[in-house]
Amino acid sequence: SGFVVLDEQRKIARIVFKQGTIDFAQQEGATLEADLRRRDFTVNAIAYNPFTEEIYDPLGGLKDLQAKNLKMISPTNLKNDPLRLLRAYRQAAQLNFTLDTITRSTIRTLAPLISKIAIERVQNELNYLFSEQKGGIWLITAQEDGLLTPWFQEVNSDKLHKVVKVEPVIEQLAEFLDKEQFSWFMSSPNLINQVKLALLVSNDPDAAEVELTRLKYPRQDIRTVTTILRCLPPLEQAF
Repeated sequence: SGFVVLDEQRKIARIVFKQGTIDFAQQEGATLEADLRRRDFTVNAIAYNPFTEEIYDPLGGLKDLQAKNLKMISPTNLKNDPLRLLRAYRQAAQLNFTLDTITRSTIRTLAPLISKIAIERVQNELNYLFSEQKGGIWLITAQEDGLLTPWFQEVNSDKLHKVVKVEPVIEQLAEFLDKEQFSWFMSSPNLINQVKLALLVSNDPDAAEVELTRLKYPRQDIRTVTTILRCLPPLEQAF
């Protein structure tokens, strides 16, 4: 177990157990309902009293949870923290949820705000999406709704559909690369994510390096991605 302060100013901390993690935060607002109404999605606005075992659900989050439906609480909440726009697609991928129609329409309208978010936070959400089995499908949806273009200037439908195919294709790398290249690729702990990044960035290694530097990816990731790009002509035969 361990303890970490997530946000000292807002007094948010996390305790890590073997079974999972628990975050602690002070109530914001005069009432519990006011606090819950500040959240992003209804499924994240359910309160539970461990002493009375009562559930407090003023926004219908339980109904949406049971329906596996991700629904915003309000456009204002998404606008106040635009990272929530991208987080919607990440959570849908992680939880195997659908995205509420009105919520998705609102995200499309607010999509230009994503460029105002700190780069590190955007990168973190992208990495989560790369790591999820259904992340590729939701990356396609995020692109359709205008959330990827600010970071990947040449991204298009063809590139994104290739991202969906990465996992099965990665097994075929040995057929298209020489032994030394394949050994080097497989030594990377984030290989699959790096291949997906290579498919999203510019096809030109130098332009791709600029994009990834802007997103503040580590030098090792950038080096791997640009090397993948230089090997793409034989690799693309797998698609």
